[in-house]
Amino acid sequence: MELILASGSAGRWELLEQAGIPAKVVVSGVAEWESSDDCPKEQCLHNARIKADAVSKQYPEALVLAADTIVALGNTVYHKPVDMDHAWRMFGSLVGTTHSVWTGVALKCIDKGIDISFCEESKVTLKQMKHEDIAELFAKVNPLDKSGSYAIQKDDWFIEKIEGSYSNIVGLPLETLAKIFDTLRPF
Repeated sequence: MELILASGSAGRWELLEQAGIPAKVVVSGVAEWESSDDCPKEQCLHNARIKADAVSKQYPEALVLAADTIVALGNTVYHKPVDMDHAWRMFGSLVGTTHSVWTGVALKCIDKGIDISFCEESKVTLKQMKHEDIAELFAKVNPLDKSGSYAIQKDDWFIEKIEGSYSNIVGLPLETLAKIFDTLRPF
């Protein structure tokens, strides 16, 4: 059974590649549910499921893996910023805090009757940063295509502490996925 990653995220694809898990990439193209004040866990689970559903309809014989990662401070959800001013405000409000990174994951294969979904939370504490530090970070990593305006896999000098799965923060909780894949072998 072929594994299809229903995501255009380079970070997710790289995680699978580093773990030795071959996958074909097919971007779902579905519109994600984005609300700044609704439950982050429910949002990322919903988004992962609709991505998996859309791609599995095109490839019913394949095992489709979809994910959605959301940054949240309490119940305030930080999606991708709309512009650089928004990125500065968003990231500035996360500096010096401990916030959650939620990843919703959906695995689906129509032909085999597989329909699994789960959500995992990791905690990230950002260091206190000056304006110049944030400017340096934004010069290295484009904040406009990152939830919360940052990406941990590109550079992590601004991280004070991580609790939970590092790969979950990048976009796929590999430890949990490995256990599920073991129950689904061979695929």
